[in-house]
Amino acid sequence: MGWSEGAELAILELWADRVGELRGLRKNAHVYAEMAANLAELGYTHNARDVQVKLQNFSQRYRKETAEMGPSGGSPSTWVHYERMHQIIGGFKSNLHTELTLESIDDSSKASSSTASVPSPGTPLPSPSSPLPSPVPSTSASAGTNKKI
Repeated sequence: MGWSEGAELAILELWADRVGELRGLRKNAHVYAEMAANLAELGYTHNARDVQVKLQNFSQRYRKETAEMGPSGGSPSTWVHYERMHQIIGGFKSNLHTELTLESIDDSSKASSSTASVPSPGTPLPSPSSPLPSPVPSTSASAGTNKKI
């Protein structure tokens, strides 16, 4: 059975009230069953599995819409439930992957630019205290001899 607009709005409100419970527990069957019972009280007949699938579909659609907008915000989503979904799950790290990745890249570039010491053009580079031996045998020292190295 499909979801009416009223049932979708109701499930979003129930989800907003229980998002903490659903994120904290591994086994959420009882929460989905209670949400289905709440929907039934409002006149919508959906079972616990319907509720679980609907929430998964909403989450997937939210992530898709967010990805299509891109990190700069792009054109806003035309999905009717996008703003409410953003209020419910938009602040969780699992839904902020792009933002966290860009923040991480930005932070690392700031850190590397502030900690790296680049000499100014007129500053001579430090010389090593003892030069490393060349991996290539010298031809001048062994010229005329047939030593195996």
